[in-house]
Amino acid sequence: MPFVCNADSSDEIISKRIRGMQNADLIMSQIKRSVVQKDFKQLNQKTVILKKLAKKMVTFFPIGTEASTNNFSAASIEIWEQPVKFNHLIKTLQSNVRDMLSASKNNDLNRYNKTFLSTKQLCNSCHERFRN
Repeated sequence: MPFVCNADSSDEIISKRIRGMQNADLIMSQIKRSVVQKDFKQLNQKTVILKKLAKKMVTFFPIGTEASTNNFSAASIEIWEQPVKFNHLIKTLQSNVRDMLSASKNNDLNRYNKTFLSTKQLCNSCHERFRN
């Protein structure tokens, strides 16, 4: 059964979601820089953080936190109308991040970069589809 929040908690959850997405964007930018610098220590550290954010992502979208004229959410109602598709994208993100972490631990820049680019594309397509 999906989590439903009350009106008092929806603003807090939306703020948490916005901060989480901003953090993910910042981490992805830092990862890109580390890929260019071939800095595997930073890649590993930043990917661990991204993995934690990806794991939390499912908690960012309870019913009642969709965009409205009463909040600052950019989340499209399609998230809740098409939960199977949305959750599939989150699971793909989590899988990609696990692969990125494995590649960073093995100092495999080629594999890391390939998965990073795929993850970046996944984020962009999810935002196109599920963000107002």
